Amino acid sequence: MSQLRQIRDNMVTRRSIGLLVVSVLPRTSLVSSLAATWVRGLLVVGIVLFSGRLYLLAVSGLRMLGAITPIGGVAFVAAWLIPAWAFVRP
Repeated sequence: MSQLRQIRDNMVTRRSIGLLVVSVLPRTSLVSSLAATWVRGLLVVGIVLFSGRLYLLAVSGLRMLGAITPIGGVAFVAAWLIPAWAFVRP
């Protein structure tokens, strides 16, 4: 379970930094305020579903709700695609 805790803590740390970075982007006009709001929301959903599931597994050993982990992962991917799309589009 030590490896699981390390992965979980790594993921939460990276996503928390992402939340901070995305909060600054609208002030620099790199992404719109609406896009930043969506990214923040998707990151929070990803943290709750993905990392929350890992916390539940590490603390209790319960393997139920395993199907929500990929939903959290998809939320993370979507969260990073939004600013990528904003940078690429004219």
